[in-house]
Amino acid sequence: IIIWSVLIGLGETTLHFFAPGFDEAKLAMATKLFQIGFPAIIFLNLSVLTNITLNGLKQFAKPALGEVAFKVLIILLLVLLFDTHGIYGVGIGILVGSIVKVLIHIKLLRDEINFKPITIDKNELLPIWLLTWPLLIGVLFSQVSGLIDNMFASQLEEGALASLSYAKKLIDLPILFFPYILG
Repeated sequence: IIIWSVLIGLGETTLHFFAPGFDEAKLAMATKLFQIGFPAIIFLNLSVLTNITLNGLKQFAKPALGEVAFKVLIILLLVLLFDTHGIYGVGIGILVGSIVKVLIHIKLLRDEINFKPITIDKNELLPIWLLTWPLLIGVLFSQVSGLIDNMFASQLEEGALASLSYAKKLIDLPILFFPYILG
């Protein structure tokens, strides 16, 4: 909660660092969207864990209900709130959708969750921790690379950042789609 409060408070500073080419109007809009949407990170991370848990229980279609609710709420709240809140309706939709997604997953897991104490052999923790580092470094590099791309694109002409984002989505689609299904 402390980190969350600090990041929301430093939203403009954070975005100014990662998007130095934004003018004041774009920076103000991005800061407001960041502040609205940042709490969704907590719920989206929880939904990844609940989704993995449901998949581990051989439930693959049910977790998709949470994802459908997430996407539908983003669109629905954008449409309903556009006249009064403009683009911020998307941020509100992401926040509400992420909360609903986790709630759906938790409802699906309610009968499956075991609250008995778990014992973990301490000798197993070190190998798991050591095996985690390559994944953490790879994900960190991937995210930092994307942020650096955005830093440079934000200083180019109008539409460069959107074009970069769209091109990346097109490239990532087959890379993420087929291995994800096979995995």
